[in-house]
Amino acid sequence: MTNLTDLDVTTLTVSGSSANVAALTGVTAGTVTASKALVVDANKDLLALRNLGIAGTLTCSGGNGVNIVAVPDNLAAAWSLKEGSTNYIVIVTTDSNKRVSFGVDLACGEGVDVNVGTTTGTKLPALSTQKLGLFGVTPVTQPAALTAQLTSITHTEPGTPDYAIQNLTSSSPFGFVTADEGNSVLKVILNLQTRMAELENRLETLGAIAAN
Repeated sequence: MTNLTDLDVTTLTVSGSSANVAALTGVTAGTVTASKALVVDANKDLLALRNLGIAGTLTCSGGNGVNIVAVPDNLAAAWSLKEGSTNYIVIVTTDSNKRVSFGVDLACGEGVDVNVGTTTGTKLPALSTQKLGLFGVTPVTQPAALTAQLTSITHTEPGTPDYAIQNLTSSSPFGFVTADEGNSVLKVILNLQTRMAELENRLETLGAIAAN
């Protein structure tokens, strides 16, 4: 057969096996077309493939910092798994309402830390109505505010602080043996008030308790 210019063949039998030649026509290398053969481009890439079922193992390879698995969402990378110096999994979306949900426990290996941002930061939990428990205790919502603090006492500074308080005098009226002892007790009470207020403020700032 010589000088053949056109050959209209739908099914071609080669060595006893039938081949669908039509599946090869109109194929663009690197782009998936319905009911056509899959042909990769010069970079071995293939675009626009929809559902793919795998019965065995999917093995991916690539250079450091190169996306191995990427799932687009709203034109952003919803999930990209890459080998990098700082991140293995990067989740980004343009929709702030999107969430990543886990139906199983999360386990961190020994010496593995959780890093959060240093600019805006991270809320945990995001809402005061969500429950959280630490060290195996039953999760609860944000605890209520502490009892409001009374006005801080005022007192005279002891000349020499004396924290070895003796028995109160039994004469009328009852009192401390020395003025320094009495003022030292007042100093301790004020110190407790101050420290308790600082603790309450820090717990409120963290959101560990509701604000007064």
